[in-house]
Amino acid sequence: MIDPDGGDGRRGWSEWLSEFFRSDNTGGVFYGWWLVAIGCLVILLGREIGGAVTLAAYTAWQHEYFDNGLQWYAVVTLGGGAVGLLALPVLGSAIDRAGPRRAVRIGLALVGATVLLAVVPARGLQVIALAATGGLGLVGAYLPVITVLNHWFRRRLVIALAALLFALTIAGPIVDFGVPLLADLVDWRLVAVAGGLAAVAAMPALSGAIRDRPEYWGERPDGLAADPEGNVPDYSWREALRSRQFWKLVAAFCCASAVESVGHVYAAPVIVDRGVEVDTIREIRQADRYLTIPFILVGGLLGYRWPVRYVLSGAAVVATAAIGLMFVAHTLEFLIAILLLAAASGIAVAPGIAAVAVYFGRRNFAAITAMTLLFKYLVAFPILPAVGWFGSVWLGGYTVVGMATAVVSLIGAGLYLTLGQPRLSPSQRRLVSRGAGASD
Repeated sequence: MIDPDGGDGRRGWSEWLSEFFRSDNTGGVFYGWWLVAIGCLVILLGREIGGAVTLAAYTAWQHEYFDNGLQWYAVVTLGGGAVGLLALPVLGSAIDRAGPRRAVRIGLALVGATVLLAVVPARGLQVIALAATGGLGLVGAYLPVITVLNHWFRRRLVIALAALLFALTIAGPIVDFGVPLLADLVDWRLVAVAGGLAAVAAMPALSGAIRDRPEYWGERPDGLAADPEGNVPDYSWREALRSRQFWKLVAAFCCASAVESVGHVYAAPVIVDRGVEVDTIREIRQADRYLTIPFILVGGLLGYRWPVRYVLSGAAVVATAAIGLMFVAHTLEFLIAILLLAAASGIAVAPGIAAVAVYFGRRNFAAITAMTLLFKYLVAFPILPAVGWFGSVWLGGYTVVGMATAVVSLIGAGLYLTLGQPRLSPSQRRLVSRGAGASD
């Protein structure tokens, strides 16, 4: 009989888990794992709850000026989105300079103030608060948290990111359901005030628990004996922009974003045209959100076992098969396609974030990640209306759209593979050529 504690000479699960979470430097639990839990609370409070509360405030106020409420929302959302996109690289660079701890402190304080602003009975103010909370949740919570995880993790970064995002995808639907329900049961103004004050009150504790870099606390990334820093890529954002690998990665991200957007938006009307009932499509779409959740962990495990470029390329191939089924099949095949697309989307989440860290390091991770987000959003905006116009104007347009989207997905898969091995930055190579260490 095999001893569950490893009595047969092999390590048992308890010993393996103990080593997995242990710090080789302090002997206790590696603090990076605590940062996963702390980061989850930061994003949950600063992005999920803050956004849900301001949305509830906007919904409650909308009936008082319904005639121009939607116009306000469209104008502010588009204007705020455009400004926010252009400011993303600057804000990412600010996070790198100030550190994730300070970014979280400022971000949560601003989220709390914005949520409280939504209670003020002024026309259009709730729409501004809603748009502002979305942007602040990205740059004041999400981006600093994944940045601090990149500072603390190296070998197990994909698993840490997958654990964080898995927890958030479970908590997100609960928040989306619970906040409107609470707003109906209690006065929504009380809910908004409580949400804003909670963000401000929790800010000192949450930001204080964040430790920017492990070196400041006698640790190393991943809690293990790390490779010499000179052997790990560490790019400035300028060096990244001049790197061929950066543009290949951005192009691959854009392909994946386009494929996912087209699949989620246009597959439903195509399958409805083939006679499938709208209620059936709606039920499938509701299940789609939850199908992605377990595959986030799968992506983390795969990214830990294999290079992230292989995992991302495989996910793109799965997405190709899903798109092909969506645009040429009927109900059963459509169900299979939804499952495949959910699998591809979930698997690619954590490795997609980790790819920036693997290829460009820690120095300007937030700025480089922000630039990849900027290009992804800029590509996604014109694609959806262009696809809709093509599908409605041209005979057989949606079939052509499906084929073109599948080709784009395959191009993305190829781009991931051509990334190759991570390479040192030009400044690191110059130091090596002079015989100096990376820290000199």
